[in-house]
Amino acid sequence: MRLINSCFLVIKTNRPSYGKPWITSGIRISRKHKRELYTEYRKYKNPTLDKYYKDYCWILLKVIKEAKKKMEYYRRILNSTNRMKTSWSLINIE
Repeated sequence: MRLINSCFLVIKTNRPSYGKPWITSGIRISRKHKRELYTEYRKYKNPTLDKYYKDYCWILLKVIKEAKKKMEYYRRILNSTNRMKTSWSLINIE
């Protein structure tokens, strides 16, 4: 093993982050909490915990959809040539 490690050196590089820009720290924390709720739900099989978990999932889904939509709107406005017209077209869609 020592011979292999001496012949094939490990080189660390800094890779750019390709994360999704709409994932905020709050969404990351909520996803972590959702995972913890899921493990408790599977472990205890409590009906009140089941309802709480499903409600939490539904709220998190709405938050994620809203964050994606918001980032899409920002992207459209920033990449447009006529920002005012694009803004009003987005408002009219809503």
